[in-house]
Amino acid sequence: MNIPIGLIRILATVIVFFTTPVISVVAESHPLKNVLVLNSYHPGFSWSEGEDAGIIKQMNRFDIPASKLPEGSIIINKPASIFTTHRNFAITITAILIILAVAVSLLAFFIVRLLQARATLRRKTDELDRIFNLSLDMICIASLDGRFIRLNPAWERTLGYRIDELEGRMFFDLIHPDDIEKSQNTLSELMAGKNIFDLTNRNLCKDGTYRWIEWRSTPYQDAWIYAVGRDINERKKSEEMMQHLSETWNLAQKMANIGHWSHDVETQKPIWSDQTFLILGFDPQKTVPDYDTFIETLHPDDREMFDKAFQEAKNGAPYNIEARAIFPDGSIHWFNTQGFPRYGEHGNIVKLVGTIQDITERKQAEGALRFTQYAIDKTTDHALWTTEDGSIFYVNDAACRTLGYSREELLKLSIPDIAPPSSPETFAEHWRHLRKNGSLTFETLGRTKDDRTFPVEVRANFVVFDGKEYNCAFVTDITERKRLEQSLRESEGFQRALLQTIPDLIWLKDPEGVFLACNARLERLYNAKEENIIGKTDYDFVEKDLADFFPKRTPPFNCMVRCRKS
Repeated sequence: MNIPIGLIRILATVIVFFTTPVISVVAESHPLKNVLVLNSYHPGFSWSEGEDAGIIKQMNRFDIPASKLPEGSIIINKPASIFTTHRNFAITITAILIILAVAVSLLAFFIVRLLQARATLRRKTDELDRIFNLSLDMICIASLDGRFIRLNPAWERTLGYRIDELEGRMFFDLIHPDDIEKSQNTLSELMAGKNIFDLTNRNLCKDGTYRWIEWRSTPYQDAWIYAVGRDINERKKSEEMMQHLSETWNLAQKMANIGHWSHDVETQKPIWSDQTFLILGFDPQKTVPDYDTFIETLHPDDREMFDKAFQEAKNGAPYNIEARAIFPDGSIHWFNTQGFPRYGEHGNIVKLVGTIQDITERKQAEGALRFTQYAIDKTTDHALWTTEDGSIFYVNDAACRTLGYSREELLKLSIPDIAPPSSPETFAEHWRHLRKNGSLTFETLGRTKDDRTFPVEVRANFVVFDGKEYNCAFVTDITERKRLEQSLRESEGFQRALLQTIPDLIWLKDPEGVFLACNARLERLYNAKEENIIGKTDYDFVEKDLADFFPKRTPPFNCMVRCRKS
C-alpha cells in the first residue's frame, strides 16, 4: 500500500509541534524608547510568585539584568492568552481532529485502493476468461477423480462435443483403450502432487474417430487438476509418415546395400548409418570408430589412396573411389564410397558427407565376367555375337584366326559376308526361327577372307538383353569331322557289302532281343527284307518254342553271332 508523501509530511509537522517542550520565548523591542515587551509562550511559566517575581523571572529567562536597563525603562509583561491558559485541552482537541482527519484520509485511501484492486482483478479475470475461451489449445479444470468441471470452447472445435455434454463426465470415457493404463498412471502421479509434461494419448471424437492429444497437467490444492491439451494429430501423422519414410529409406539402403555417413571437420566426429557399419564390417550396436581405427581395417594397398582422397575432400575436392575392407574374419569386401564437402555460413568447409555401397558381388561378377571373356576369347570354337540385322559386334580369337580377318575387320562385317549360303533374306527367315525356338543347331559353310569355304556346325542362342535381341553363336569347324564321317560311311558300306556275301546267319540285337541289323542269309531265312526285320523279335517270325531257344544262345548286345546251317 502506497501512502501519499504530502500526508506523511503533515503528520510529521503535527507530531513535532506537539512534542517539542519549548516552542518560543521571544523578547522584542517596543517602538517606543526604553519600553521592553515580554511575550511568554512557555508552558512552564507561572505567575504564582507575584507580578514582580514573574517579571524578574522573565528577564532572567531572557538574560536581561535590571542593571543593564536604561534609566526610566518601562517593562510591560503581557498577560497569557486563552490558548496559553487552556493549552492542554486545545492540544487534545486538535490532536483528535487531526487523527480523525488522518483516519478519514487513510480510510478513503484504502477504499480507493480496494476499488482499484477490484477493478484490476475484474480486468484480469476478463482477460483470463478471454484467453481461456479464445485459446486454440484444450483447457480444462477437473477433479482429482478425473471428472470434468470446466472446459473451454476448444474442446468442441477439436473433439466435436458441446461443452455441456462433457462437463461432469469422466475424462477416461474419452481415452482410447490402449492408452488408459498410462493415463491412469499419470493420474496417480498428479494425485501425488507431481506436474505432468508431454503425456500423449488418443481421445475419442464425437464422430467415432480418435485424435492424438498432448497434455500438460498440474494439481492444485489437492482437489483440482488444471490441464492443457494440444491437438497433435497432424503432427503424429507427419511423424508416422517420417517414420515410414525412414524405415523405407533404411530398407532401401539395406536392399541396395548402401549406407550414408558424415564427418565433422572441426570435431573430427563421424556419424554412420547402420548399413555403413555392416558394409565396413563393424557392429552397429557399438560406437563409430575413429578415423585411424577405420583406416587400419582397409586393405594395405588401399589405405594411402583412400586417405589422400579423404584429405583432399577437406580442401573442397569431392571423391568417388573403390576400396577393400578387411572384416574381422579375414574376408575381403569391396566398397564404393563418394564424399562431398559441405560449407558453413562463412564459406568454410564444416563437414564431409557421402554414401557407401557394398560392391563385393559386382566385383566378383566382374571377375567372373573377365574370366568368361578370357575363356571365350581363348576357346577353340568360334564365338560370334550378332544383332537382329546380322551385324557382328563380338568375335573371339579363334574366329579371327580361322577366317583370316582381324577383329576390327570382322566387326565391320555381317553374317552373309562370312556364310556363303546366307543372304539378308534367308538370314531374316533364320532369325524368325531362332526367335521362335530359342536355340538352333545346324550345319552350314563358312567363308574365309581368301574366299575358301569349309563346313561348320553352328549352335545359335537367342538372347534378349536390355530390350534388344541378340544371337550368341558358337561355330565349330567340322572339316575333320566331315572327313572322318565320309571315311566311316565308306568303311560301313564296305563292311555291309562284305556281310551280305557271308553265307552264315548274322544279326544284331539289343538286350531285349530286338533286331538292329541282319544280313541277306537271315532275310532269306525269315523271308523278309532287313527293313521289315529291324525293330522286331524272333517271336514275330518263328514258333514260340524256337524263339525261346534263341535268347539262351544269344550273346550280349552289339555282338554278332554266326549260326551255321545244320
